[in-house]
Formats: sequence, C-alpha cells, structure tokens
Amino acid sequence: MKVIGKFFDILEKILKNICGVLVVGFTGITLVAVIARYMLNSPIWWSEQLCRYLFIWMLMLYFPIIVRHEQNLGFDVIVKRLPKKFQDISWLICNILICAFGCFYFAYTLQLCQNFNAAHKYLDGIHLPASFMYSSQAVGAVLLVIFSLEVVINQFIKIIHENKDGETI
Repeated sequence: MKVIGKFFDILEKILKNICGVLVVGFTGITLVAVIARYMLNSPIWWSEQLCRYLFIWMLMLYFPIIVRHEQNLGFDVIVKRLPKKFQDISWLICNILICAFGCFYFAYTLQLCQNFNAAHKYLDGIHLPASFMYSSQAVGAVLLVIFSLEVVINQFIKIIHENKDGETI
C-alpha cells in the first residue's frame, strides 16, 4: 500500500506543478491582454476565452487533490457529534459517493466529448476542438475516481484496525 501511496504522491506533485503552470499562464495572458487593451488600444480577442479554458483545466486537475486530502467542502455539524466510529463510517460513505459521482461524471463527459467530435464543433475564438475543453472534465473525473478510491481504501483500513475505544491497533 505504501508503494501505491508514493505513486499517488508523485502524481499529486505532477498535477500541482501543471496547475501552477496553468495559473501562471492565465495570469500572464490576462496581464498582457489588459496592457494591450488599455495601454496600446489593441485588444487581444482570444485572450479571455483561452484564459477561461486554462482556468477550467486548472480546476479540473486540482479538485481531485482536494478530495485526496479530504479538504472538500462539507457540512459536518451533525457528523462531528457522532461517536468516532460512526464519524469514520460517515466519511467512508461520503467518499464512496464521491467516487461513484466521479464514475458517472466521467461517463457523461466522455459521451459529451464524443458528441462534440462527431459534430466537428470548434471553439470560436481559439479554434480548438470543443472536446478539448470538455475533456478536462473527463480527466478530472478519472483523477477524482483514482484519488477517492485511495481515500476510501485508507478509511476502510482505518475502520478495520481501530478497536472499540477508537485506538489504533
């Protein structure tokens, strides 16, 4: 299990680096576009659309990392009042549902990309296939499934190895 954890650590580091490059990219393009529009009176017509798609790719690559570290938004007021064992089971169920959502999300976005490819749709401003933007969701969904499976397995192991008092064996 430690080898798999190291693989996920490496994958997470790669994803964080890619997201960092994307943030620098859309921030730099936005800065150049603002300077071009307001100082040079020559707007860059494709900059807004490209920045939007870079931002979407960044979000889709980063949200599985958030799930991996269990930093996703949740309403846990009731769950935190439960006994420790029930809290762990609640988080396990929640992460199983996140994994299931990732599977359905992947299937839907894959179908969407196939439909866009079949229709030969292109993004107007930057002349990329529309499936390029929507494929970010499919990639994010696959990563979400992979990382949420890791979380589910780790939580399941944690639940099994705890005794009645909540102490790890």
